[in-house]
Amino acid sequence: MNHNKYIVDDNGFTNVYVSGVRIKAGTPQETSGYSVYWGPGNPFNVSMGTRKNLSENAGEVEGAKMAFKQAARFNGLNKLRMNTSSKSLYDAVTDSMAKWKESNWRNEADGRKIRNCSAYKKLSNAIDNVVVEKRMDIEYKYISARWGNIHQNEADRMATNAAERR
Repeated sequence: MNHNKYIVDDNGFTNVYVSGVRIKAGTPQETSGYSVYWGPGNPFNVSMGTRKNLSENAGEVEGAKMAFKQAARFNGLNKLRMNTSSKSLYDAVTDSMAKWKESNWRNEADGRKIRNCSAYKKLSNAIDNVVVEKRMDIEYKYISARWGNIHQNEADRMATNAAERR
């Protein structure tokens, strides 16, 4: 893997930034988008507009799933850090998804299937693929929008532009 257009930290982790947005919610112009940002000028940066009524959180999940699918195809990538400004996504990948898997993807409180169940299952499969098959070390980082991280801001901008183009 050529590290020239990737954001690699001192510990050897390649950083990827994911974002999901929902704009003009509740209006006929409502639309959503997500993005995956690997670094300035990286050819694998992706932004996609999505169907209406996709929540911001579901957009974040789509972005994360795409990032892990891409990572599985990269030769020489051994350490990956997924960065997100979504506390919901961060909590899901660091805690909730393990519980949901154990409970057959059901909410502990009421026994119902979790919201966005299919998307979370696909994300879980994509993560398992890079951890088990590729033996990749994975870390997750929550980046508050208030921190002003330039890379997360770029992912947010890309997702918003994709939603606006939709």
